[in-house]
Amino acid sequence: MPASSVRVPDRVAPPLKPEPAHAEAAIARMVGGGPCRRTVLAGLSAPALTAAFPAMAGGTHPDAELLRLGRELDANNATWFAFRPDYEAASAARDRAFEKNADAMKAARLRGNAAADELAERLGGRHEPVIRRGNRLADESDALCEQITRLRPQTLEGFAVMLRAMATWHVGAWDREPFWLEWDDLLVRTVVDTGLALAGVDRLGQPVAAA
Repeated sequence: MPASSVRVPDRVAPPLKPEPAHAEAAIARMVGGGPCRRTVLAGLSAPALTAAFPAMAGGTHPDAELLRLGRELDANNATWFAFRPDYEAASAARDRAFEKNADAMKAARLRGNAAADELAERLGGRHEPVIRRGNRLADESDALCEQITRLRPQTLEGFAVMLRAMATWHVGAWDREPFWLEWDDLLVRTVVDTGLALAGVDRLGQPVAAA
């Protein structure tokens, strides 16, 4: 498979961080001024958030479709998140092989696509099954997230599904300690972790004990 046809995750070097005293102001500027969302969400109690997303008394659950999609997302993510280390290791190993043989790859491309594909297969072919499986798992989760984000939650349970979709699209925000995150990833992680804690579930929809 040609290298250009394989999707691999973006990796960003850890940035230099401002002093912690500037964190709240920086996040507040990102969200349009005023108190930052981290401060606001941290101040919400579970009853207050539940009141903001009331459940419908009796009958069909108002977020039945969201909850169904959430169960599918959780099941796929349980496999995808566990597989990510193998996927990223295979992607990195294939990329190193290509970089080490950059001159040969360039010469092969000059001879045509067939020659380039043959060399790419010889250098990185053993990693392709792992990479293809990882891409498929990621694509399946992405498709579910797209369906989830078209809906609007009516309950705290449904809101938690929306948060888990957000966490799926920003899965790299949990790869490092918060201090080393870019501001957008830090904001996402803070909002998701706070909301899921209020809902009593983790990023895979599993119940967690109250703090």
